[in-house]
Amino acid sequence: MPRFEGGTSGLRGGRAHYRTRRSRVTAEIDGIEEIQAYLLSLPYAVMNQMGTKMVEALVLVQRTLGQSILRKFTQHTGLFRKSWDMQMITKPVAGKGQLGGGIVAGKVGSNHPAAWIQNVGSGYLPGGVVRPRQAGSLAIPQTKTARGSRARDWGDRLELQQGRRGAYLAEKASGTVQYILKRSVRLKPTGYLDESVNTAEPLVVNLLGYGVGIAVMEGPRP
Repeated sequence: MPRFEGGTSGLRGGRAHYRTRRSRVTAEIDGIEEIQAYLLSLPYAVMNQMGTKMVEALVLVQRTLGQSILRKFTQHTGLFRKSWDMQMITKPVAGKGQLGGGIVAGKVGSNHPAAWIQNVGSGYLPGGVVRPRQAGSLAIPQTKTARGSRARDWGDRLELQQGRRGAYLAEKASGTVQYILKRSVRLKPTGYLDESVNTAEPLVVNLLGYGVGIAVMEGPRP
């Protein structure tokens, strides 16, 4: 609000100050109250924008992961790519909670059992190989149908057979080999997660920064 100084009276009223100082009248505009009100309400405008931009950022990360998986793995990637989902979360803010108790954040994650080990490889495991936890052998799926299920899900529709390259589980009705059995497997690191992060990070920073910029330019809405 403007602050006036000068005039011929000594009255004070609100933010306008009238003082006897020769014949000069000056108007000083500081806008302190308005700026304080703007800054206090600005976080809400940022949060509104960030909610939208965070969803866009999560979709971007999800898409980047899918592209990285397609580059790193030559086949059988459908279920792996679809296993990555996204989740909006609220992180608490320390202090007096000017942001209404939290800020918008998000996660992209997968429950696929191979999600982590396919990135770093099996070198960190004992012996550097993957071994079964309970079963006697690892059942390595060989068909699209097998990749969408576990060997135990087939019940008695599979039978154990022995070939020149080892044991396998074949479908009784058709004779199709659904799983190859291995005592252990050694996995090389693919770094698909690292590649995804390095690709998505600058894009996400720009996207979220753009959202903050829009909030600042548009300002808090009444």
